[in-house]
Amino acid sequence: TDLFPDGPPTADSLTLSDSLDELPHLRLLTYWDGTSVRLRWAPNSPAAWLLGNHHGDRLERMDLSEPDVANTTFEVIADDLRPLDVEGWRTLDNFGQENDYHLVAAEILHGGLLEELAADGPNVVAAQNFREYHSLALLSADLSTVAADGLALGFTDRTAQAGREYLYKVSLREQSPDFAVREGAQTARTE
Repeated sequence: TDLFPDGPPTADSLTLSDSLDELPHLRLLTYWDGTSVRLRWAPNSPAAWLLGNHHGDRLERMDLSEPDVANTTFEVIADDLRPLDVEGWRTLDNFGQENDYHLVAAEILHGGLLEELAADGPNVVAAQNFREYHSLALLSADLSTVAADGLALGFTDRTAQAGREYLYKVSLREQSPDFAVREGAQTARTE
């Protein structure tokens, strides 16, 4: 089920719920576990989160260990990362997860909560509820790798090689003309 059957959120519907103190962006963290690089990112605003859910995220990697690093370019390692649909979350739940945070994430996305907020139109209460859902989704992703992957806020790069240094970049696949979200970038040393 598409979260936005009538198209992506507009600037008018987004600005009420976002702080003007900080530009919308994605924050990316990396961790080398000895065999792969684990990536986790978070949109800093509810609107950036919704736009990522709608347009999808793109993950790119550059190998900084190459001798001619000045001519090295980014390669796309994952494209069109989007949250799981209802059936995807059901499949995850059948595998007996270590905790229930993936269920919280699934309820936020597919339990009708976001649709209810959109139906109410822009207002202060809806904006506050929207912020709370965004926070709960990020908390679920922080506490569960399964939730992060299901929310399309996490990825494991199993193609990374030991003894290298990589620069990772995450961005929206498509920017909204009314509401740009800056990409996130982070290096990872695989040693």
